[in-house]
Amino acid sequence: CRSNRLVYVEVSPYTYSNVEHLFFVATQLLSKEFKKEYRKAKEAVEAAASSEDTIPWRRCKLMVTGHEKVGKSSLVRSLLGKPFNEEWISTVGASLIQTNTNVRDGSWDETKNYDVDFTTEQVMRAGMVRYFKTGIERERKNKGSGIVSKLKNGNRLKKPKKESKGWWPKPKNITLRAKKKSYESTGDSQEKETYSPKAEEALVTVGSIDQAFHENMFVHMHECVGRENSGLSLTIYDFGGQSVFHTLHHLFLTKYGIYLVVFDLTEILKDKNRALVDLKFWLSSIQMHAPDAPIILVGTHMEDVESNEDQDAIDGFFDNIIKVEQHFEQVCKVNGSWFIPVDNSTKRNIDIVRKEIVSLANRQNFVHYPVSLRWTKTLDDMVSYIEDETQDTSSSLNIRSSCLELNKVKKIASRYGVESDVDIMIQLFHELGVVVHLTATDALRNLVITDPQWLLKKIGLVIRDEKAHKKFYNLSEIKKNGLYKDLKSLLNSGIVSGDLLEYFWGAEHFEFLMDLMQEALLLSEWKFCDTNAHTNERKAAQYLVPSMLPNGRIIPGALSEQFSEFDFDFTETYLPTGVFQRLVCLCIGHSCRKETTMLPILYQKAAYIWFGTASVIIQLQEDRISFRLGEDKSLLPAKLLVLIISMFSKINEDAMHGRLKWKIYFDSCRIPY
Repeated sequence: CRSNRLVYVEVSPYTYSNVEHLFFVATQLLSKEFKKEYRKAKEAVEAAASSEDTIPWRRCKLMVTGHEKVGKSSLVRSLLGKPFNEEWISTVGASLIQTNTNVRDGSWDETKNYDVDFTTEQVMRAGMVRYFKTGIERERKNKGSGIVSKLKNGNRLKKPKKESKGWWPKPKNITLRAKKKSYESTGDSQEKETYSPKAEEALVTVGSIDQAFHENMFVHMHECVGRENSGLSLTIYDFGGQSVFHTLHHLFLTKYGIYLVVFDLTEILKDKNRALVDLKFWLSSIQMHAPDAPIILVGTHMEDVESNEDQDAIDGFFDNIIKVEQHFEQVCKVNGSWFIPVDNSTKRNIDIVRKEIVSLANRQNFVHYPVSLRWTKTLDDMVSYIEDETQDTSSSLNIRSSCLELNKVKKIASRYGVESDVDIMIQLFHELGVVVHLTATDALRNLVITDPQWLLKKIGLVIRDEKAHKKFYNLSEIKKNGLYKDLKSLLNSGIVSGDLLEYFWGAEHFEFLMDLMQEALLLSEWKFCDTNAHTNERKAAQYLVPSMLPNGRIIPGALSEQFSEFDFDFTETYLPTGVFQRLVCLCIGHSCRKETTMLPILYQKAAYIWFGTASVIIQLQEDRISFRLGEDKSLLPAKLLVLIISMFSKINEDAMHGRLKWKIYFDSCRIPY
């Protein structure tokens, strides 16, 4: 070695296809030719930092679903290469993790929340594309004898296809790049400014490029840029499995992603009926909210299922009982099987799950959509936004905003000339899971959640499993603020005070979160008389959270005074968890408007509600919701039917993407309507 330097080159059969290429790279690291090409590449990266280039973002959302205690969080730890944790920790709501796949060895690297930099790597990719384009022209003149051709022969860099194969049609409402703005001349030779970013306004500083784009990175970029396995960024959502969370998951089940449905293999052998209900719930939910998204089934505890008889029984369960091929076309077969068995304790088959996820992601069109560097820079500034812009943003004491008003987002976008793209840009970011933007009301539309984990945490303070998550409450602080009775009311009866909600959420975001919960039908106003207080005054600032209602049933005596009127039957399609709870929300909101209304009796699957002086019993029975009207005929059956149809229509439109189907059966004649 002429320079007496030691050079370390990462070796992996996953990366390099032949030894000759490896030795070529190692020797070229010290050559003058390599140094010259590295400088040219770096100049191309610096030029890209001030450009309006677009390049595929290669980002995908991975949603890990399944019922409680099946090993979802352990699977996520295994995918990230973390050691197995024998102590089970229940997930509250959902946990969000950002990760990058390593093209060299196939591992996944977790990125800390505020260390996420969406733009720098994109700028380096764009710079390398520029470098290759100029280098190819230069190599043609040299008849392909230079370093670019030699490295590219090892890479087999392919020209991007105009339309990649995958599950997804190209969305009509997503632009592939920011619109180019320019100065326009008027007739009197005066310039009218629309917007033209100054050349010196680099998206990434020279210092950041110096730090990120070192010589080893240059070699790495040669290997990966343009290849199908050129690295992938994943936003992982690890959903809590307790039934109390099922009503809020629809807020985060988006179409741009891949779904893992995790189940316990031993559960199929012990209780097929329960396993059937659990798996059909998740498969049907995904089918409703993301009908084209690919699904991978992952079975945990494979160490306890070793005999051929057990394996045949599980295969038969998916073929003959769930009938995956017939009813759930989204489920992908892996090595001829409907599921991948794994052992989280020994990491057995985890590599297969990783490779299947990456392979599926690379077949999705949205992963290859070109995205403007100015879009990702806008996103970086949104995520790192600090309210007081005079403060030092590098200080760890500063608190970043978890949500931004839309006008602030537009102000950030205007720095980079993409303010007219804000709506479609935010929509794409939402579908990919890096932000949350809900548009049902003006209050929701006006805020962009730049930290989805913040939203999950805030909702999870109200909706959570008492047995599994009560310890996460700061009870001493709650008692100190005189809110312990309010907390008990929430946990025992599903009634929460406005004071407790303001304590959980803070005054600043109270209105937004209240609007979100009400619009998503996760919460409704509770304006009923407190019969224990012997007063006709209605209690102010109380709310019903249907997901937190206790289990129970309507007393038989009450049923004997009722007679059946009609049923809504969902058996031909699917009745998602949460529809009944949302129906209760709407019924309570309507009931509150009647001055003579009595206090309702509410449970998870049954409700006894008064509309004025008329009483209605609503009961959930598997895939059917029945309505029984009392003897007081001040509310006619036909009027009740019209009211209930309008409520189901609202639930269908707002929360179920219009895919909820039902038939109505009348008690007098079992004829569907």
